[in-house]
Amino acid sequence: MLEIRNVEYRNLGDFVRVCTPTVKDEAFSRGVKERIEWCKDLLDRFGYVGKIAYIDGKPVAQLQYYPDEADPLGSGRQDIMVLHCVY
Repeated sequence: MLEIRNVEYRNLGDFVRVCTPTVKDEAFSRGVKERIEWCKDLLDRFGYVGKIAYIDGKPVAQLQYYPDEADPLGSGRQDIMVLHCVY
């Protein structure tokens, strides 16, 4: 059964795990931890960061998005969203 859920603190691990291969070195592991912290910040500031698709309870896809004002390379506009990743 397919189910689409909002990303929340409780399923943030699933969100990151969908597109992150098995961690094989410390530098990669540190990058994954930084991404999780960045996603937590987005959740705190905006209340959303993406969606996760589950099939039979297993995370199988994700969609990451956030306001342009949260993108360090963005224009800072408040009226558009950045579609960051579809996996």
